Amino acid sequence: MLGFGLIFGSISDQAQNAQGAALDWYRNMGFGAQDQLADAFSASMIEMAGLAAAIYTVQVLLRMRTEEADGPLEPILATAVSRPRWVMSHVMNACLGAAGLLLIFSVSMALTAGASIGNTPRQLRELPVAGLVQLPAVLVIGGVVIAVVGLFPRWSGPVSWTVLLLAILFGPVFGISLNLPNWVLNISPFTHIPKMPAAEITPVSIAVLLVLGAALAVAGLVSTRRRNLVLPA
Repeated sequence: MLGFGLIFGSISDQAQNAQGAALDWYRNMGFGAQDQLADAFSASMIEMAGLAAAIYTVQVLLRMRTEEADGPLEPILATAVSRPRWVMSHVMNACLGAAGLLLIFSVSMALTAGASIGNTPRQLRELPVAGLVQLPAVLVIGGVVIAVVGLFPRWSGPVSWTVLLLAILFGPVFGISLNLPNWVLNISPFTHIPKMPAAEITPVSIAVLLVLGAALAVAGLVSTRRRNLVLPA
């Protein structure tokens, strides 16, 4: 994430002179004005970082199922560790790790973007915020994983990766390139994230995503607490 942030930030100036298919793509995103192209480029790269953080989150949270299926969970729960505490340890790892990855990417991109197009203080103010704004969509994906592990543990891997794949394909990065209709694009939580720094933040969409992610996580936590463990034979 550090390397990609440095690289993408260093080529930010090239977006200001986008032509042809690249310019059409930015126009489909809603940013056709020449003075918006650098910010639109930053927004699209940070969206890619959000997708990478979502992949990390799915990997971390599916460790719950691995620990259960391979056997280590049973002796852990035989100690003073409760099921909710065990689940929350994975949730905290996923949340803090995803936030850290987004900050690493956005700060490193801000440094080289500032050197490339100027106004480094502005880049350092706006890009880290734009990176963290991706977190609610990542948490929705994480909430799905927690819910599936709790409700359908045997199917948690295939279902979690399928949901993530659809969220990526239907999201604003690839969905626009595939010319998907808006109702399909709206299926992905990443579609509802404000395209900062090219657009203003929309608190309502952020709040809805946070509530949805929390509701899914609570459903998974309650289900994991109540169901029987699916242990190795």
